[in-house]
Amino acid sequence: RPAASPDGRHLAVSVPSEGHPGVRVFTLPGGDAVSPLVRNATSPRWSPDGAWVAFSMYRFGPLRMMRPDGSDLHAVGTTSFGEWFDWTADGRWLIGNTQSGVALVRVADGVVRPLDWALGMW
Repeated sequence: RPAASPDGRHLAVSVPSEGHPGVRVFTLPGGDAVSPLVRNATSPRWSPDGAWVAFSMYRFGPLRMMRPDGSDLHAVGTTSFGEWFDWTADGRWLIGNTQSGVALVRVADGVVRPLDWALGMW
């Protein structure tokens, strides 16, 4: 699931790591690693401004995000999300599938807003 940065200078990918996926950021077109490998992570997605890479944890867990160089790695809230998620166009929210449906999680503070009308969707 490769994801090119909005400016086209970096590529975030899921790579194998000890039998599980991991996320890493590389330069384009050179292929130099610019972030350390984040183990047990998958499905990287770039923020609209390219300042962040969000990703889900292998299986289910809170979404996490980091700067492209791997700094400021942290969880976004505590709700468990799957691998199907994306940023809203304004970069303020992540939206994706949880174990009980679809929800929004606010990037700034991790507040989760379940979308009850989307129960059973993913």
